[in-house]
Formats: sequence, structure tokens, C-alpha cells
Amino acid sequence: MLIALTSTAGVVLAAQSPVYPSAVGPYEGTFSGYVYGDRGNRVPIMLEMIHRRGTVTGTVNLGEGLYVDGGRCGGAYIPAGVQSAGGETLSTDPNRLQAGTTFRVSGFQISAELDSVISPDGENLTAQAKIDLPWLCGRDPLLEAELSKIQ
Repeated sequence: MLIALTSTAGVVLAAQSPVYPSAVGPYEGTFSGYVYGDRGNRVPIMLEMIHRRGTVTGTVNLGEGLYVDGGRCGGAYIPAGVQSAGGETLSTDPNRLQAGTTFRVSGFQISAELDSVISPDGENLTAQAKIDLPWLCGRDPLLEAELSKIQ
């Protein structure tokens, strides 16, 4: 993200800016939906983004209580909050964002790989966040989000 899917970290997206026929890109607008955590848990998420000539900036508003199961390292709830984010779409595919982010959970610095795709009509967005936990935890959680454009 989502995308930053966490409300505790900024997102850094990496790629070269593509050339658009118009200044506004497909990630422009406000999107609302849900992020799905572990144990069947889901919380609301809203993204407000500006997408101009390959650069995406905006805010992520994550609802309270997203549960992430860290295997042998235990589980944690990601707190609700608002986080700024920004970066670039892929130069080869302006409908796709890839990002990397880090955040702190229970005193540990954790990294996440974020990947999102927007539909060709710009109305629906899907995203995944793979959280890279230490190997001793036994698993790397995968969170998924589905959002629809509301503005």
C-alpha cells in the first residue's frame, strides 16, 4: 500500500515514471474497502490518492483491529490510524504499484512487500502485503485488500 496496509509506516514505491497521454493516472481518487488479516479478520481501509504523471501521493486510513498472525512469534493487532504515502507506478505498467515499507511491531523492525493492481477502468483496486518476519517465526503473513473507487 498500502499501499500501506500498516498505519505505522510510510511507504516508498520504486520505479521510473511512465509517460502518460494525460497528466492524471489511474490511481487518482478515493478508494474504500477492506483489508483481510488472519483468523478471518477484516478492517475498513480508505485510500485518498493523487496520481499525476506516474507519481502517486496520498493518505491511508486503516481501521482498528487488523490481526496479523506471526506464527511462533505470536500475533499482533495493527492499530488504527492515518499515514501518508507516496511513490511511482511501474514504468512498464501504470496500473501497478510495488512498494517496500518497514514498521515496528512489539519492538521489532519488520519489513513488508506491497503490490497493488488497479482495474483498467480505474474503479477497483486489489492489493497484497507480504510481511517478512524473522525465519524463527515460521511464517510470513500475507494480507490482502479489495477496494472500490468512491470519488
